[in-house]
Amino acid sequence: MSGPRVVVVGAGVMGLWTALELARGGAAVTVVDRAHAAAGSSGLSAGVFTAQYMNADDVELRAFSLARLDELERDHGLALRRIGLLRLSHDADTTAAFERSASLQRDHGRADACVVGPAEVSRLVPHFDGGHVDGAMYSPVEGYLDGAELCALLVALAERAGARIAGRTAVTGLRDGGDGARMTLLTDRGELPADLVCNCAGAWVGEVGAALEAPVGVVNERHEAYVFEKPAGLETIYPMVLDYVPGDSAEGIYFRAEGERQLVAGLHSNEILGHPVADPDDCYAGIHAASGDEIVARVAGAFPGLDDIRFRGGWAGLYPHSPDRRPIAGAHPERAGVLVGAGLGGIGLSLAPVLGRALAELALDGEVGCVGPELARALAPRAAVLA
Repeated sequence: MSGPRVVVVGAGVMGLWTALELARGGAAVTVVDRAHAAAGSSGLSAGVFTAQYMNADDVELRAFSLARLDELERDHGLALRRIGLLRLSHDADTTAAFERSASLQRDHGRADACVVGPAEVSRLVPHFDGGHVDGAMYSPVEGYLDGAELCALLVALAERAGARIAGRTAVTGLRDGGDGARMTLLTDRGELPADLVCNCAGAWVGEVGAALEAPVGVVNERHEAYVFEKPAGLETIYPMVLDYVPGDSAEGIYFRAEGERQLVAGLHSNEILGHPVADPDDCYAGIHAASGDEIVARVAGAFPGLDDIRFRGGWAGLYPHSPDRRPIAGAHPERAGVLVGAGLGGIGLSLAPVLGRALAELALDGEVGCVGPELARALAPRAAVLA
């Protein structure tokens, strides 16, 4: 390899996309992770992939990413469960905003994006009662994927391109120079010379940033996901349904099929709701009784005619937000040689492909080319995200 020596910290979807793009571009890449691939939020995700967002920047980022997922499905067999995805509207103004979003999505190559009326919502989601539904943004080709499966594929592809993946390796510091390199990354398993270090550590990005003397703010919020068993004989495969509009301050319910017999459901928001987890290592992985009771009540209200839906438990993971809720991909302004990919919140599977490409382009070419210059500047680390 004739390119730079780059160490990527974090083997979640963000770090692995970055490593794959770097290795394909000729860099000598090592990925380190304190645990293993998909050990954090990537392996705990409900798996939604969608371009259904409200402003042009958000749509552009997700459309780019979904095109990369399409390629992995076509060329490498990634299982994209294209069960369809609806984002619900409860008033005419929101429906009109959805029409504008669908137009933006089509402009960015998502040809199936459209808005449907209440009758079509009822046809697509039988037995569902969402209250007054004015319409929905809809794509028949969106849905969900398995985050751990995606990460395993990215590991295989990155290694095939020449990257080295080193699990059970924790970052302890960074010093300038060493072995002809710009810097030396210190770990609990030895030293790694590097020309660049990419901090893509997800919920641990702040901890790693402190070790690198390149601070990054992160607000980790704990979210629970719940599993329900459908009544025997109910053959409907429900699409992914999101009763939440990006920008709203309250959580909205989502649910989707999980195979033929189960539903996965939960509450989602892209906003910071004010309940941060101070230590990502001290996050309860199960579900709390009160929140379990709430989701059971919401699911029962959403499916009033189905009396035999059974609650089967669930799990919890972290949404690693940046303080201003915008994703980060760029050079750290206070520590030369350190790049940051962070702040993906609860939507990393739909953002990591484009942010990983952006970091790799910056590392290899000195500038970001996969999005326009204004959007690239908006992704760069900002004063608001430094601790």
